[in-house]
Amino acid sequence: MEKIKLRARDLLFPAAVFLFAAVCCFSTTLIGDDYYMYYAFDKAGLYAFAFTNGRYIANNLAFLMIRYPAVKAVLYTLTLSLLIMLLARFVQFREKRPAVSWLAFGLFLTMPAAIVRETETWLFGYAVHVIPVIFTLLYMRLCFRSFRGEQLKQRALIPLCGLLGFAGALFAEHISILHVVFGIFVLLYAACRKDQRLRAFQIAFAAGAAAGLCVMLLRPEYGDVLNETESLTYREISFDITQMYYHLYKMIIPMFAKQFCLLHLCIAGALLMLFVRADRSGWKKGRILYVRLTLGCTVAYAVYSVMMTAGVPLKSLTGSERVSALETAFVFLYMLSVIYLARVLTGRQRLLRVTVYICSTVICALPFIVVGPVTERCFFIGFCFWLLLALELIYAAGGSGTEAYREAAARASAVMACTVLCILSYIHLVNHYVFMFSIDLMREQIASGETNLVIIELPYPEYSMADELALYLPQSGKLDKDLALQLQKGDAMESYGALYFEYWGLTDIYSVKIRSVTSISYYSYTL
Repeated sequence: MEKIKLRARDLLFPAAVFLFAAVCCFSTTLIGDDYYMYYAFDKAGLYAFAFTNGRYIANNLAFLMIRYPAVKAVLYTLTLSLLIMLLARFVQFREKRPAVSWLAFGLFLTMPAAIVRETETWLFGYAVHVIPVIFTLLYMRLCFRSFRGEQLKQRALIPLCGLLGFAGALFAEHISILHVVFGIFVLLYAACRKDQRLRAFQIAFAAGAAAGLCVMLLRPEYGDVLNETESLTYREISFDITQMYYHLYKMIIPMFAKQFCLLHLCIAGALLMLFVRADRSGWKKGRILYVRLTLGCTVAYAVYSVMMTAGVPLKSLTGSERVSALETAFVFLYMLSVIYLARVLTGRQRLLRVTVYICSTVICALPFIVVGPVTERCFFIGFCFWLLLALELIYAAGGSGTEAYREAAARASAVMACTVLCILSYIHLVNHYVFMFSIDLMREQIASGETNLVIIELPYPEYSMADELALYLPQSGKLDKDLALQLQKGDAMESYGALYFEYWGLTDIYSVKIRSVTSISYYSYTL
């Protein structure tokens, strides 16, 4: 009887993860570029707009999920579940700590809403920015296991890692660059250290990642973007110093780390706990001074991130760019402080992993200094690395607790994660319901000949970009007649609005003489 209870309890965590993935999958709707993907092979000329880069695997997976609901149900649910499970187990090797797994899940659910709306609730963004992180984590975990001295099956890993490297490079450019850099680092680390040896699967991954990046960059569109002759998208590459400073200060730094305030609080708390528990009897005065300074820096940055996320950003209080420069220096000192404290307060293997997480976050952000546009979804993988960093230090800080302490921590973490799961599930499901209600209401208004149209707003627009209907119905009531003509002829259309109306069966809207368009909240409309 006891075994049955333990087995049921062990199934609770994967069941919660699968439930969250299923809710996210069900509540997604087509957004923006998804409409191009849906009609890419149906309308002349749209293929060029839907497949304009070397993200071959991401583009095709996005097309399959967008076009076929059954594929979306299976692929989306399984990949998101796998990603969360990987994050939960990443810092645990042969040990099994339910508290860490539940904490990882709960912290993942606290991802900033701006990133959620551009990745988890947007199918195209999900395929490009979420799925490849699985490739990254799988290989990193293999390498960390190898560095720990675990015996791995080389024959099976060689083709697997070669495939991981090659396929993982065909999703997003910044992740492709990370794979190449990390692959080279692993080769150098294994070759230079006496306690390590170079393994064939490491060579296979590095070669596959390099080959995949070359295949991606062979697309002519990248040359057009570099030469500023590409006209299909808004992508740009600029090496102008002023533009680079603008990207760094105005786009990258605000999204790079500061918005993950809860993770920074966890990092600072774990480091403080490690410091309190450390044996400082043999420390010299210099080390004690450096540790106190770096601890102060980590705590200060955690407090700063909370204040700037919940309060008023300093840049809005002054016109000087010096504040942005100070923010950049602050986050740089913060990262150095965390690495130094990990060196002093933890073991060599954990220091290696902490350094890899921080450096990977930087490598994924650096390309956006010269590449644009820079959006929140570009920092999804950065959030995952900050999450792993927090979990790594929390795991080290709580490793010496008693069994009763671990059991209590597991229960508390489970309650926290399930609470956040219920809240987020409610948000996603309500957004989906209101969106479908708005579409049905628009059909009814068009069918009845209503000229004063009412659009229902999403109750939580910060978590979804599906609130697009108001964008395609100007307040003046004047529709683009060229779009109506293109729609009738079946010609290629560059407008999201025309594709949007066709997909949702709203094409009769072109024959309606609209007098006004009013946006109203769902709760106000139903009162």
